[in-house]
Amino acid sequence: LAANSVEIAERAGTQIADVLPNIVKTSALVQGINEVSNQQSNDISLIGEAMRQLEGSSQMNAATSEEMAATAEELNAQAEELKDAVGFFKIIQQP
Repeated sequence: LAANSVEIAERAGTQIADVLPNIVKTSALVQGINEVSNQQSNDISLIGEAMRQLEGSSQMNAATSEEMAATAEELNAQAEELKDAVGFFKIIQQP
C-alpha cells in the first residue's frame, strides 16, 4: 500500500510539473487580455468624449445656421424697405 501511494504521489507530482507551464502561460494570456481590455475601455471612453464634443459642435452649428437664416430674412426685409424708400425718388435724364 505504501509503495502504491508513493507511486501515485510521484505520478501526481509529474503531472503537476507537466501542467504548471501551461498554467503559467494561461495566466500570462489572461493578464494580456485584461490589459488589452482596459486599453479598449479607455479608447471607448475617448471616443465617447469625442462624440459628445462633436454633438455639441453640431448643435452650435445648427443654432448659428438658424441665426444666420433669421439675419438673412431681416436683411432682405430691410433691403425691400430701402428699395421702396429709394423708389420715391425719380431720376431725370438729361439730353
